[in-house]
Amino acid sequence: MVMPEEEKQMPVDAGPAHGAASIEIVPFSPSRGSWLPVLVGINVVAAAAVLLGALLVQFLNNRPLNLRFHTNYWADQLTEALEEYVTPDLIRRSPPQLLHNEAASWHLYRFDVDLPAHLSAGGIEELIGREMIEEGINVDSRPAGPDAKEMRLALGGQDFAVVAFHKARRKAIPRKTDLRAACYRIARELAARLVRAGMPAGGVTLGEAIEREDDETLWTLTPVEAIMPEGLTTGELTGRLEEQMSESSVLVRSARSAQGPVVRLAYAGRDCVEIVCVQAADQPPVAMADTSSADTLAKKDINDLLSIRVPPLHELPLDSVEQAEGESGGLAVEEGEAVPPGPRAVRQVPRIAIILDDGGYASPDLDTVLRLDPALTLAILPNTPLASETAERAAAGGFEVILHMPMETHSKTVKAFPGELTTDMDADQIREQTEEAIAQIPGIVGANNHTGSKFTSDAERIPVFLQVLKEHGLYFADSRTIPTTQAYDAAVALGVPAIQRNVFLDNQSDPEQIRGQLGKLVDIAKRRGQAVGIGHFRKATVAVLAEELPKLQADGVELVHASELMQ
Repeated sequence: MVMPEEEKQMPVDAGPAHGAASIEIVPFSPSRGSWLPVLVGINVVAAAAVLLGALLVQFLNNRPLNLRFHTNYWADQLTEALEEYVTPDLIRRSPPQLLHNEAASWHLYRFDVDLPAHLSAGGIEELIGREMIEEGINVDSRPAGPDAKEMRLALGGQDFAVVAFHKARRKAIPRKTDLRAACYRIARELAARLVRAGMPAGGVTLGEAIEREDDETLWTLTPVEAIMPEGLTTGELTGRLEEQMSESSVLVRSARSAQGPVVRLAYAGRDCVEIVCVQAADQPPVAMADTSSADTLAKKDINDLLSIRVPPLHELPLDSVEQAEGESGGLAVEEGEAVPPGPRAVRQVPRIAIILDDGGYASPDLDTVLRLDPALTLAILPNTPLASETAERAAAGGFEVILHMPMETHSKTVKAFPGELTTDMDADQIREQTEEAIAQIPGIVGANNHTGSKFTSDAERIPVFLQVLKEHGLYFADSRTIPTTQAYDAAVALGVPAIQRNVFLDNQSDPEQIRGQLGKLVDIAKRRGQAVGIGHFRKATVAVLAEELPKLQADGVELVHASELMQ
């Protein structure tokens, strides 16, 4: 850029033109007096900030804690814990009550729990209390009347839940017994057997099953049309079938209906099959006309096909026979030492549970059993003549009732029991068989195994059975019929409450041997705090228990239901 000549010639220090304003820049030079107001202002602001901070801290320290969210959460956890032991219809939870004081605000909940006859408040309080204490919740139990106990739970020093346990305030609504699968199986297998036994081809027609129900039971009635060979009457057919099934749980009788003479088969007191008999004069006589002939339809065949042939009580093997026979590699269970004590702390008063297996028969010892100490636990076999009746009478008397589930054994001499679980079943078959067994026995709270050395050692199949128990809220007691059992460990892994047998009481029927085994059970309980024994509905066992159970308290041992020893 080129400047004009005039600007080039103008001197740099030339002053302003005549008459122009003169601007003089004077540098600032602070003095002590000019800083004083600034310093005072800063100090005032700082003092105010410190004062406000102190007031805020004091407010935060003194304001009430808001525990409402936490108490709501733990009330929900408590509800879930209670429902693990009793059905939801027996639990009444009140709406929350808002409480506050100078220290906190929180919600207070009240629970009223009606206990069935087979449960005790003490056992539930101990189990729930132990879980809550581990989470930092304070738990306190106290009497609340002649038939009630009260458990209080506190968080941060404030009671947020009061649980009142009432003994048998109201009766639980029973689950209906479901016999539908068993009834239909009886009809299907009977129809197939009649054809193989000599009924004319196409002479047996299976109708559509009709569902029935009453206040207690679900079942089906299946019509079967049978063309009768000449010379065979309805009465004769009834007599033959009645004879064939005299030792099973199926009852046979003649009747008349709108279609004419019929033969009815009843299971568990409900008619499940109705055979309509149609005469056909041009058909040959049925092969079973002579009951003494080798061609007759044998009792064994009928009952085996129906899968409900129940062996007499005296034919049942003791569960301990499996570990005594040593047919699974010669392994033996050392009585009382096979089961670790588990995490439970040793109680001041040692406790034992005694499970009596093989209930469900019209045994002469049944009434004697039901007069024993009701702290016993009774295990009932499904598909037995008096399974449901025995369970109902036992529960009404205060006994704990469990399912004695038949399972496959390694033994070559022990016959299969009707409805047993086997290792060749798939998951659906195991579930169906287990559900059917549970439905037959009302009021059960758990299960143990009948024989089962092979099935309980199957790590793939035993969890399927245990999962069904979990869905029904049932516990499992491993009878330990073989040392390789996987059942207890699988139950613990699935979260199913579980215990294991320590002693078989009656692996020998001699009364003195049974007393000795009972003494061994007591000794284990005194060392470990608790122990589990298994006996059977047997004359010698019942007689010894009648004499020895009243002596347990004096010996410093408490007899309790098996559910109270769950790990």
